[in-house]
Amino acid sequence: MKFLAFSIIFVIFYGIFDWLINKTNFHHKIFHNKLLGKPRKYKFKFTRTVLILIIALFTFILELEKGSLNEKYGKFNYISIIIGAFLSSIYVNFAPLIFSRNPSLRKDNLKGIAKLMYQDVSDDPWDKENLTKENLDFTIGSIRFIDMYSKRLMNTKILNEHKDNFVRRIGAYIGEVIKRKINQDFNWYEIDSVKEYSVNFAGLDSRENQSVLYSQKRDIVISPLSEVFQFLEGHSPYTNLQTYVEEMIKNNSLIQN
Repeated sequence: MKFLAFSIIFVIFYGIFDWLINKTNFHHKIFHNKLLGKPRKYKFKFTRTVLILIIALFTFILELEKGSLNEKYGKFNYISIIIGAFLSSIYVNFAPLIFSRNPSLRKDNLKGIAKLMYQDVSDDPWDKENLTKENLDFTIGSIRFIDMYSKRLMNTKILNEHKDNFVRRIGAYIGEVIKRKINQDFNWYEIDSVKEYSVNFAGLDSRENQSVLYSQKRDIVISPLSEVFQFLEGHSPYTNLQTYVEEMIKNNSLIQN
């Protein structure tokens, strides 16, 4: 009975410590050098070495303290169980970062996909008249044609059957407009590589096989494909895609002196 009680206490406190670590994202902040501030080319080796030293020293001290408590109060005591739960949460969350390989970004240029908006047009009369190279010139004003096209697609059978293709094409187009207008170091990358590389990815909506715009210098992620998916589903906070594009450009453009 006593063993069961201690097991429950261990699980509860492990859950609390694990939640706190992931909530604060402290382990990833250290790993990605948000706190240590070393140059990028030294980042991975330096942070991994520091992590190993810090964790080794910290856990060694706690293990010694845990051992002394066991000698004083017996093998099963509340303080030792809580310390054990804390150490376990440390091991589980930090070990994968320490022994992982150096994360690298994988590019996924969607410029060609964006051009399909006017290069690969259906036989629908509206599409042929409006989805032209002249109209879709990658300016902010051209997004109005994308908005009209997207709203025509919503709640249709063809959208349900080929949603991923539509999301990728429309998302690539509005993303290219954002990318060109911001004119900074934003580039298309595979989403999984950005997840490993950036500490600012947490909380962003993401789906498999998706690409995002990412700035390495500023560590900023923009997810046009995710927004298009939400828009076509009718769950977007924006009434149209042009508003989203304008907001992304405004929020992520550097002020020129």
